[in-house]
Amino acid sequence: MEPKIALLNLDNFKDINESYRLEVGDAILIQFADRLSKLESTNVKAYRLSGDIFALLACGNITLKSLQSLSRDFARSLEKNNFIVDDINLSISVTIGLAAGQYKLLSHAEIAHLNAKKNNKGYAIFDEELPAYKEMIENIQITKEIRSAISHNNILLFGQKIINNQSQEEKYEALMRIRSEDGRIISPFFFLEQAKKAKLYPELSRSIIKQACHYFKDRESAFSINLMIEDIKNEKTIAFLFDTLKKTNTAKRVILEIVESEAIETFKEVEDFIQDAKALGCKVAIDDFGTGYSNFEYITRLNIDILKIDGSLIKNIHIDKNTHLAVKTIVNFAQVLNLEVVAEFVHCEEVQQIVKDLGVTYSQGYLFHQPEQLG
Repeated sequence: MEPKIALLNLDNFKDINESYRLEVGDAILIQFADRLSKLESTNVKAYRLSGDIFALLACGNITLKSLQSLSRDFARSLEKNNFIVDDINLSISVTIGLAAGQYKLLSHAEIAHLNAKKNNKGYAIFDEELPAYKEMIENIQITKEIRSAISHNNILLFGQKIINNQSQEEKYEALMRIRSEDGRIISPFFFLEQAKKAKLYPELSRSIIKQACHYFKDRESAFSINLMIEDIKNEKTIAFLFDTLKKTNTAKRVILEIVESEAIETFKEVEDFIQDAKALGCKVAIDDFGTGYSNFEYITRLNIDILKIDGSLIKNIHIDKNTHLAVKTIVNFAQVLNLEVVAEFVHCEEVQQIVKDLGVTYSQGYLFHQPEQLG
């Protein structure tokens, strides 16, 4: 019969190490291993795989259902019998991932465990319909598409116009796309997070920086380039950015948009980057302001020029009074700081009239221009 495995991961074990001393954590692991070893038999063996991850490997006539019962009974016994180290009394629970088969046994058990964690369940059994497995297969395909785009020069520069609401002057936001192996144009929405996980994002980012600067070097219009916090933390990317701006003589026409997709925790790094960028003549914007990690306090501390209001607020401003109030507050705040304001996702005349009435400097959205490939 095919082998089966139950992967047992101690819940919140990191908290034990952080709340107590490491010796307590080590003692817990020793006690846990001792209890688990008592489940061993001719066809069941216990193992510690790493850290706080253990496994029961079953073979012979042990069925997956039997292994499931064995591991779940063990989990219940943990809840009834606390672990004691010196005068510390701790309750320990586990999350279990189960799998059976001749191939990728441990990998499948890990996927089942991940699924159990995500759904806040005590255990899960692997099958190919598990969302975590489908997500893994999709991520493998996305990574393949990204690698192919890099190797075949299919990282594409797109642009969308940004319109000055007073002068009607146009500038552009440089946008990233990739072309898939079958010719589809794919938005970063579908591949950006996986690119980061696969450590491929810096190469994509530097490609867009290079393409944008070279495209606009002989043109008069200003243009913006998006930068993630990962870019600012990456010394190679920032060195490449500044070097490219100097070589193409575009620093005084570029707006560097810091995408606010995560908290700006390394404030000093961001502050230093802005100072260096402005020394070259660049303007700096905070993108996607108004949702997620938006923080009015650090805007007052950063020497920026432009605030871009997140499109999720702008697109509903004509039908949601609370959204209208939020945008009005942001615009007033920006005006006090003498910042220009850009409204994203302007998709109809009604929305455009509202943002103009509020005093928004620039509008961007499908009402004016759909992103198109440049070059």
